[in-house]
Amino acid sequence: MDAERDMLKKYVIPKLEEILRDRRIELKVIDLRWGVDTTKTDENEREAFVLKVCLDSIKYNRPFFVALLGERYGWVPPQNRWENVYNTLSDNEKKMVENSVEKSVTELEIMFGALGNAGEILSRSLFYFRKKESYSNMPNALYTNNYQDEDKYRLLKLLNLKKHIRTICDENNYSDAVREYLLEWNEAKGKFDDVDFCDQIYRHLLKEIEEEITDTADLATADWYEEEENELKNFVYFHTKSFTGRKNLLARLEKFAFVNSQAMLLTGFSGCGKSAVFSKLYQNLQDRHDPSHIILTHSAGLNDKSQHVEVMLQLWNRRLARCLNTDDATEGTLPALKDKFMHLAGLAKRNGYKLIMLLDAIDRFIQNTVSEYMQWLPDGVTLIATSLPDAAVKPPKIHRGMVVESMDLFTEEEARNMVELLCCEINKEIPMRVLGTLLTKQDGLGQFAYASPLWLQLTTNILFGLDVDDFREIRSRSENKEVDKIEGFLCDLTGKFPTEAGELFIEIIKRASEDFGYTLTNKALEYLALSLNGLREKDLSTLLGNDWDELRFASLRRWFGRLLTETGANRQWNLTHHSIVLALRHRLAANERQLHESISSYLLSLSDSDPLRPSALYHLIKAGDKQRFAWFYATSKNDHNRILATYYTEDHTFLDWLAGAAQYIGVPERCDYAEKLIREAFKELHWTDYEGYINLANDLFRYIRHNEYDFAQKRAIGRICQDITLICKHKQDTDNLCRYSQIQVDCWMEVLQHYPHDEMVKNSMAIALSSLGDYYIQIGDSDRAMECFEKLTTL
Repeated sequence: MDAERDMLKKYVIPKLEEILRDRRIELKVIDLRWGVDTTKTDENEREAFVLKVCLDSIKYNRPFFVALLGERYGWVPPQNRWENVYNTLSDNEKKMVENSVEKSVTELEIMFGALGNAGEILSRSLFYFRKKESYSNMPNALYTNNYQDEDKYRLLKLLNLKKHIRTICDENNYSDAVREYLLEWNEAKGKFDDVDFCDQIYRHLLKEIEEEITDTADLATADWYEEEENELKNFVYFHTKSFTGRKNLLARLEKFAFVNSQAMLLTGFSGCGKSAVFSKLYQNLQDRHDPSHIILTHSAGLNDKSQHVEVMLQLWNRRLARCLNTDDATEGTLPALKDKFMHLAGLAKRNGYKLIMLLDAIDRFIQNTVSEYMQWLPDGVTLIATSLPDAAVKPPKIHRGMVVESMDLFTEEEARNMVELLCCEINKEIPMRVLGTLLTKQDGLGQFAYASPLWLQLTTNILFGLDVDDFREIRSRSENKEVDKIEGFLCDLTGKFPTEAGELFIEIIKRASEDFGYTLTNKALEYLALSLNGLREKDLSTLLGNDWDELRFASLRRWFGRLLTETGANRQWNLTHHSIVLALRHRLAANERQLHESISSYLLSLSDSDPLRPSALYHLIKAGDKQRFAWFYATSKNDHNRILATYYTEDHTFLDWLAGAAQYIGVPERCDYAEKLIREAFKELHWTDYEGYINLANDLFRYIRHNEYDFAQKRAIGRICQDITLICKHKQDTDNLCRYSQIQVDCWMEVLQHYPHDEMVKNSMAIALSSLGDYYIQIGDSDRAMECFEKLTTL
């Protein structure tokens, strides 16, 4: 019944998981087509050992049990080996498998899981019989050799088993538990296609599960704060359920959290386990239950909302206010939220609390905002943050005295433990030879692949996801014993795995393409990899056109699980790991510009109010479309400063690109274009990257100065210089302060000659002369200072 098992794993279970996740219920599935390691078991006892594992798995999964029956009765174990298993059962368990002489393993499992002892544990059991019409398109030889028992005695036992199932269900008023379903043989693929099986069993299972968990039916959250908190709880749970190792690192981090009152940045490559360490550290700190500590936690990679510092402050202010029994302070502008946080943090300190802040994926914040907004953190608090090592995050500018620590690489022992833990979750054991193959894989530089927990997660996903095609290949292998065939296949498959997590994900995409369609799978993931902050289903639908299929995409995204997540109020789909995104972008290098053109054209077709339309600016840049970029930036009413700031930190040659784009704007608008860039797009740089800000100002100002401009544009130049001199004062940059004050004075002087009664110009001129005069006093040039102050008296 390989086809049905594949359908359950790829379509039904992921759909159920999605429904149940909102109720904070995790669904686990055990598929024992492989995963019982018998290498340590005596050859004569292997069959009995496998059978015992199957029965234990049934007990573990009660009350749920699903039986699938076709036209074969199944393997009948030798009676002596079955008796060895029978003797290990408790008295109550023995009652479930009475009269078990010459029963197949399938029937024994059904008796043990549902029918035994007159069906006393029948509740939540489902029985699905494959209809004979499912074989109508199948060649007769294939049917008789592989899908039907030729032995009439065995066929009779199968009919009696089906009859017995119906009888027990009827007697227990559970007749609805028995269903028949139809498949269709696909000769070209050499396997069955679904007709009504997936939909029927999905509805059936969901009904049984919902009846079992009625006490969790209504878990609606009250507001977005609780939604964010619950999403963070889920994030922590999924990152710690398979956590292992890192003991030394966690000990250092815990000591730092409790002993120090400063900041630490923990860096590591994508997939090395930073978020898992962050989550485990949070759990460990919480488990201490120290009433004198207030732990504030946030992950900027949680969703698109969490990327904003304002959201973090709203959540943290709410938490602090509740701990301190004071009024919530969750509304207001960013400066107001910042000031309130400073007040609450000070109040907490005065009340004897130690403030510990854990911040995951600091590089995922909207660029050039977190650095500015972490400088104001009060003294006496502890901050531990995580980041990619090559991210545009400069530790000293995040927080005073921030120390940097690198993630420890996964050791072989930790990798071994993680694989075994992942297997244990679904009741599998990985053969030692296969595990050995995994643990010896190295890249071209001699780095072991297991150093990346993400790589280990992806490898196990592939091994756990073997399908009908894989098992067909397994059965055709030359080894004599079934266990050797499986082990040999797994070793060969593992040996072919790429050593980089991103490249391994490409292999997973190839497998997904076979089930969900090549074009849909590849195009959807490519667009997501190139997007700025993900795309919605309606966006993908338009971009893919005739290749779009809503139902297949739903199955695809469910199958990928937490590698592909939906985030934020706009419900945008995103790939969750940077290494995966980079691997896809690398594969697309030749077509990347063309795809960015497609995305930007689509985004520009959206209404001005659409929240994704501003990201067209990013895609226009990536497409190299200066003309449409200049037009969109000059005419759009959207706030693009953060998008541009993101790209500025990504590529410093962008300054030249911006100046080049100005040629597509008419001369009268060029000055305003430059002013807008300086005063809006990069208004945050003066706090975080002063040198970059001055360079940008110089480049664009130089461009303006070498082009024609009228008096209105001179006003704009004066305003630009005024903005720059304020920053120079703040940074105590006297050289640039003098230079731009003088340019400002020259501009206002020329404008004032034509508009002698303009009070705004007079005020601006006075500010410039005062700044310039103060500068000359500082350097001891009293003559020039006096000249400036004399000019002031004439205004």
